[in-house]
Amino acid sequence: MGILSLFLALALTQEAQTWQEGLTPTDVLSMGRVTVAARLSAEIGSGSLQNDAVNFDENGDISRFDLLLEGAVGIGMNFEIEATLPVTFVEKLEISSGGIDFKQESKGLGDLSLGLNWAALRDGKDSVQLMFGAFVLLPTGDDERGQPEASVNGVQTLVGEEGGMGTGAFQFGFQAGISKRLSVLEPYLLFRYLVGGHGDDGDIKTDFPDVATLIVGSEFHFGDALTIDGRLIVNLTSEEVREDDTGGETTTASYSQIALQGRVYLSLGPTVTLIAGVGVYNDSDHELIQEIDLELNDVWVFTAELGLQISLGK
Repeated sequence: MGILSLFLALALTQEAQTWQEGLTPTDVLSMGRVTVAARLSAEIGSGSLQNDAVNFDENGDISRFDLLLEGAVGIGMNFEIEATLPVTFVEKLEISSGGIDFKQESKGLGDLSLGLNWAALRDGKDSVQLMFGAFVLLPTGDDERGQPEASVNGVQTLVGEEGGMGTGAFQFGFQAGISKRLSVLEPYLLFRYLVGGHGDDGDIKTDFPDVATLIVGSEFHFGDALTIDGRLIVNLTSEEVREDDTGGETTTASYSQIALQGRVYLSLGPTVTLIAGVGVYNDSDHELIQEIDLELNDVWVFTAELGLQISLGK
């Protein structure tokens, strides 16, 4: 708390400056502006793995630790190019109960997102901020599918193998957003749609899910030094189908996710902003493998993040 108070005091005593672009989801950088950001995030929670066929229903621990690298540059005519690259240090589901031990783990580089955004309208006295964009996901991540590790009463029944975070498929999507600065408040709305695409690693052909995302939120500006952001995020994910070389299929059912997030943006100088946030999300009950009625239920996960954004250019 002492360090945070010192940062806040320094920021509030700075001379007035223009608030950094690129913090609101609907921002499109002006020509010559460049932002780069790095955010560390942690997710800790729980869920219930259930299989009615064998009367199995046990709670497990869910954890994930990521580094998200982001960058954007304004190229003129109200256009910007943006890029996002996730790195997952570990993503894990662990269950240990009644002599049963189950662990599934993935990690590694994720897929690179490249996007082009256009500000159809700029936020002004008589107008809102209106933006449209398109993006592609390049298969830069390791698409090796992991195998769960399991044992019963100390006897290993499945030999585990870590999976990668990539899809191995080119994917694309689009987004549109609107916002308006109203004195202290700046409400915004953003809609994104990812078209899942198809993957083929030789043995497994995969139809990846489409994902529709709606973000509704508002920023609360306290001068040029401090902004607080609160948002509701709703994700709708369609089913995923995997087919092996013998024609056998494995289906992951569609499901929804609802998240609440809060962030603090604290200016540490003319170019640097500290980002800190917390949140919580809940996944609807969904079948991980429909063919054997393997379900993941009652998922509640708490999140925390800390990062920096650097803004350059005029």
